[in-house]
Amino acid sequence: MVTPRFLRQRDAPKYLGMSEPTFNKIVRPHVVVVNMGRAILYDKLDLDDWADTFKAANGKPGKQMEETSWQNPHPAFKKEAQYGTQRVR
Repeated sequence: MVTPRFLRQRDAPKYLGMSEPTFNKIVRPHVVVVNMGRAILYDKLDLDDWADTFKAANGKPGKQMEETSWQNPHPAFKKEAQYGTQRVR
């Protein structure tokens, strides 16, 4: 199945997980609107870019992520000997 690149007006808010009035208020002014006859379309790449920008400006890491990052992995991942991965000399 081919995933469409352009989304219709009724599908774009669902793609971002919001209502149509919210989409029209906070997203639509910031993305390109493509008119195709009577249809209003949005490029998914533009919607993804908007979502990334919105997340960067308004998001914050969850408590779990603050305590455990990729630089400081969870202790369960440090138990090499428990899984039989001993070094051979």
